[in-house]
Formats: sequence, C-alpha cells, structure tokens
Amino acid sequence: MGCCGKARANLAVIRAGMTAAKTQSANSIVTGNVLAEGAASSGVRLRYIGPAEIVVRGAATASAYSFSQQTPVQFVDRRDALVLLRTHYFRQV
Repeated sequence: MGCCGKARANLAVIRAGMTAAKTQSANSIVTGNVLAEGAASSGVRLRYIGPAEIVVRGAATASAYSFSQQTPVQFVDRRDALVLLRTHYFRQV
C-alpha cells in the first residue's frame, strides 16, 4: 500500500505555486515557449505526471481541475496553466 505522504507533498508544491501566481495580474498574457500557439484560446491541454490523484484549484479562475492516472489529461484555462506548469507535475499536450 502506498504512502499518502507523497500526495500531500505534491499538493503542497502545487499550492505554493498557486499562491505565488496570485501576486501576478490575472490578465497577464502568457508568452514564450511555455504555452504553444494554441494557448491563445481559452483552454490548454495539460497532462498530470504525478503519482497520486489530485484536485487543484486554478489561481486565476478558481476552477477545480481533477487529475488521476485514469484521467491524466484535462483542458485548463490558459491563465491557470502557467502556474500548474511551473510545478513540474504537468506537461502541455
């Protein structure tokens, strides 16, 4: 049986990233190679690569995103995606 401590640690990292993003303007434009050209639309497909099921709340939109090994890919608002990508538990698809 796995340890839930890893899931808690993963969530703590994600929460820390979201807290840092709250200091940025919600209307800032994502540029550079972090998000591809398709990010100009409202959604970006992200794949969760962490070991445990998680639900994260977007820093910009407060939307809840649920990821698991069964459903690792979700559409995420581009404003929330930047913060999630910084945690290194997500990859753009």
